[in-house]
Amino acid sequence: MTMDELAAAFGPRLKKLPAPIYYRDSFVTQVVGDVILGGVRFVALFQMDPGEGRLVQVLLRAKGATPTHTSYVDVLKALEATLGPPAKSECKTGYAGDIPWFRVADRWTFPATSVVLTYYNPDFAATRDKSLTVRYFPTHVKPPGS
Repeated sequence: MTMDELAAAFGPRLKKLPAPIYYRDSFVTQVVGDVILGGVRFVALFQMDPGEGRLVQVLLRAKGATPTHTSYVDVLKALEATLGPPAKSECKTGYAGDIPWFRVADRWTFPATSVVLTYYNPDFAATRDKSLTVRYFPTHVKPPGS
């Protein structure tokens, strides 16, 4: 999709950012700020290829209250209801110094599209921000930032 096609698809819900957000190999200038999935509020960031100006990934990033593991489970259930069980699930834990962290990720892979749900808790003491994201990207290309 091009930016014009995004505008046609989302109409007035699509908002232009005051300044672009740059990722390693993509940029975002347009978002939809009112996406609800599994009862969790997300902002949809449309990551575009800088060379071709085409959509390379849709990144849903939880917004509002800090996401919890319960938020992750709610989104996982919503995705499973639509997409079926994930093709791959992983849970990783470790330490950053003496602070424990964990990350869970679930991946659905289809012929044209891949979907990855990730919940990351960088510190069990809750002094750092947790993140909950859903990424949609073409299966046949490497997703931005990976």
